[in-house]
Amino acid sequence: DCSKLSYLYLYSSSSSSSLQADPKGVPLRSLNLFQCSLLSESCIINILQYHSKFLISLNLMRCSFTENSISSFIQSPQNPSTNNSLMFLSNVNTLILSNCENITNQDLCAISTVCGNKLKHIFLQDCLLITDSGIEVLVQNCCESLRTLALPETITNLSLYHICGVDPNNPQSNKPFVKKLKRLDLTQNGKITSEGIHLLLNHDNGKISKSLLTLSLCDCAQINDNAFLEGSNSNNTNTSSSGSQYFEINLRTANLGLVAISNASLMWIANHCNRLGEIDLYNNTRIDQEGLLYLIRLRGEVLLRLQLQLCTEVGEEVVREIGEKCEKIEWVDVYGCTRVTEASVEEMVRKKWRSLKQLNVDRKIQMTCFDLRERRLGELKEEAEKGGSGRTKEEIEEEMVCWRKMRIVSSRYADY
Repeated sequence: DCSKLSYLYLYSSSSSSSLQADPKGVPLRSLNLFQCSLLSESCIINILQYHSKFLISLNLMRCSFTENSISSFIQSPQNPSTNNSLMFLSNVNTLILSNCENITNQDLCAISTVCGNKLKHIFLQDCLLITDSGIEVLVQNCCESLRTLALPETITNLSLYHICGVDPNNPQSNKPFVKKLKRLDLTQNGKITSEGIHLLLNHDNGKISKSLLTLSLCDCAQINDNAFLEGSNSNNTNTSSSGSQYFEINLRTANLGLVAISNASLMWIANHCNRLGEIDLYNNTRIDQEGLLYLIRLRGEVLLRLQLQLCTEVGEEVVREIGEKCEKIEWVDVYGCTRVTEASVEEMVRKKWRSLKQLNVDRKIQMTCFDLRERRLGELKEEAEKGGSGRTKEEIEEEMVCWRKMRIVSSRYADY
């Protein structure tokens, strides 16, 4: 009985013959066609056309429907008898097109025209035919609704100008901009420079960045301290880099892995992002104890995840400070941080057993933490049996559960 089915995930082995049954029995709200290369285009269109009234989430990543240009399915005004149309996307608010190598600017224009201000989340990673002009049209058609933008590495700073509603040739122009952007993913973009990120964060007193919750700049080779500090007074990190009055950025997650920033940028982030819960500084050798201690002492009460893998300047003082200041810390990764000691990690774990869910450390420290857990569980078991410690059995059992659930790993590819 599929009468209440609202989500359908078709695996890559699914074929058209497996869907020959009448699709009209179940109104789907979410359809995942990831890698469904065996489904015929007509089969996919048939499904999409029927469910267009209900469908709000669609994953077309690497499926047969995107092997050719999507615009070939648009109903042509010159040929009104054509049945192919993109109107089945009219209610979609989440569209995943990642790794669709044949998606073009023309396709993006057609999609954004049909979806309009219902489209909230669009994923375009590795769509290598999409350029800045495609992003401009997307912003124009969907600026009121867009929340998530995951963009390909082919775009440049010009796309960030479009997102901010800025015409580089006429700064006074009044162009549409993405008003409620929550998530921006620019991972592995080698064309975006510090100038573009600086604009995004600071333009018009942060009108974009004030709504931004997640920013991913991982492996953006041309980004450095100028993204945060350009034009600012380096001795006053409480002012924005445009020289305007201090403003707050609501950023919750910042992925800055492999980005060449220093302590100064980290301090800027700490000052402006008072709700920062997650930060990834993977393989950063320019940030040292000073910058991290500043971040932890200022924002420790809200930090949940701290990714410091291969940050070789991180030492035991940082780890101990995590134990002292980070009340809600859940994930800590200091794998490859050669200056971190067993004693400092053991001290942190003893203090953070209630909140800590995953710890990624070097192998030797992992063994130390395993031993610590076994010793502590033995102590708690003895405490529960003997009693008289002032704690109830429920409280002791709660601590035992936390210790057992704590995941202690040693891997360069730890699953987060």
